Amino acid sequence: MPFLNRFSLPVLVSNLAYRLHIIGTVLLLAVLSGCGTVRIAYQSAPSLTYWWLDGYLDLNSEQGERVKSDLQAVHDWHRKEELTLVAQLLAEVRARALEPVTTEQTCRWASQARSRFEAVALRMANTLAAQVPTLTAAQINHLDREFEKRTTEWQRDFVAVKPAERLERSVKRTIDRTESFYGRLQPAQLDMVRAQAAAMDFAPEISLRERRRRQQDVVQGLGQLRNATFTSVQRQAALTDLLRRTFDSPDTSYRQHIARITQQACDNFATLHNSMSLQQRTKLSESLLSYEQDVRVLMGQN
Repeated sequence: MPFLNRFSLPVLVSNLAYRLHIIGTVLLLAVLSGCGTVRIAYQSAPSLTYWWLDGYLDLNSEQGERVKSDLQAVHDWHRKEELTLVAQLLAEVRARALEPVTTEQTCRWASQARSRFEAVALRMANTLAAQVPTLTAAQINHLDREFEKRTTEWQRDFVAVKPAERLERSVKRTIDRTESFYGRLQPAQLDMVRAQAAAMDFAPEISLRERRRRQQDVVQGLGQLRNATFTSVQRQAALTDLLRRTFDSPDTSYRQHIARITQQACDNFATLHNSMSLQQRTKLSESLLSYEQDVRVLMGQN
């Protein structure tokens, strides 16, 4: 649903460690952003993920072949184990689409979606742990440069930009995503979206600091794990710890910031949904049913 993209994806999908959940994300992003090509996106996930990883790490041919095999294994696992849970989440939300919702329900759905992201990330970390010792110092440096390039772009788009322009972009994104599910918003609803966006406590400087912390954590962590003295069990445990620090930052101020804007986003979505007409809610229900059916078709494919 729109609110999940609004506050989950920009926060959670921000560095290599967390982006390892991309196979699950390709599907969920397609579903939650109103994309009409869910099946194509899902089938393409392993190859898209490979090219994404290669862009960060500049894999050699031997690494590339192993990573492709690993990605396909995770994709097969995801189809078998995770799609059922995705379909259940869509069905649960659809069952309430015609009714008013509460902030608590909205936050619970967001938490369930986050759990699916985390499950894929952890599975991917375990699968790719064996590749870490093959990384060279040059590849780690390449990763660091790619991180910095993307962080600079993010800083340009969210920190350096004027607040009014940043607000207008946020409003446009929210309106586009919401209308893709509910249909055209009424003037009062458009005003509500603008007021909600203006009241959000998003602090780009705090998010930028967290991006840089994660970048440093990933680069240093992978650099250390190249050491041959680590056993495979130790390496998997260290990668899991790295992911946990991405899911739950050790920075108290960042955790408080995320908790605050998450609560606001849940409040905002519940309020906006409850303002929708029966016709708008019916369109939402129909959209969710279509995506749920796509997921169930994917579940049945070998």
